Amino acid sequence: MNRAVIDGTLADVSRYEVLLQDQQGCHVLTKREIASITCSQMERSEEEEGGRLEATSSNLQPPTSDLQPLASKGRPDIQETFLAQVQAQRQMIDLYLLTGARYRGRLLGYDHFTLYLRDNHKSEDHLFYKHGVSTIHLARP
Repeated sequence: MNRAVIDGTLADVSRYEVLLQDQQGCHVLTKREIASITCSQMERSEEEEGGRLEATSSNLQPPTSDLQPLASKGRPDIQETFLAQVQAQRQMIDLYLLTGARYRGRLLGYDHFTLYLRDNHKSEDHLFYKHGVSTIHLARP
């Protein structure tokens, strides 16, 4: 598996591709080629209340329903239940990529394809594509 790091500015995002600009020019990457995106200098639209960050975007809010999500055939959706609980309780997690890299942080949001994680030690935000994630587990203190 090839591993490359591209530092640049996110120029455009389409349904299947991401366009990055750097000093050498533009790079078009399919989303399947990307394991994670890291933003170290990011303008955040969040307010800090008593040490807790609350995202203003609706897709980053913890689910408000106490109902357990159901997968096909009436079975509980294990992934959705686990991620909702981790996000709502603001638990630290260890996230391992298929490349073997480990990231530790708090889950700020997720959807069907991505996980949005904040690394509290480095003050960095990471967007991980689920197809690049190997394992997620609760971090040990």
